Amino acid sequence: MSIRITSKEAKRLTFEEEKACSKLISTGSIFNLYCDCCSPDKKIRNRVFIAKDRGRIIGWSIIKERAKYKITKFEFMIYIRLKYRRRGIGTKMYKRSKKLFKLKDSDILVYTTDKANKEFFKRLRKL
Repeated sequence: MSIRITSKEAKRLTFEEEKACSKLISTGSIFNLYCDCCSPDKKIRNRVFIAKDRGRIIGWSIIKERAKYKITKFEFMIYIRLKYRRRGIGTKMYKRSKKLFKLKDSDILVYTTDKANKEFFKRLRKL
């Protein structure tokens, strides 16, 4: 299996990539987050990583600058298709996000939604 992770700025995602990422989420769409990243009047730093297996999108992660805070903080979201989890894909995306913006764990706010998600980030930040 050859899983490839590609990196793009949110504003450079194609409509097909955006739709594919949105379809991976059964409870809702991430379209609003993309629109927020792409807004031309906002000068925020962001990056989207897309994981593909034989051309099919199997996961995504987004890291974007959060302007609310007095010091620079970044938000990080990730989703990997269930069948592809526990193979290190999410870890690679997180590490690439950190490296890209030269961040420490404390600079990144993560979205934790359930017990498995919380455990993932807990283990990841101990590496």
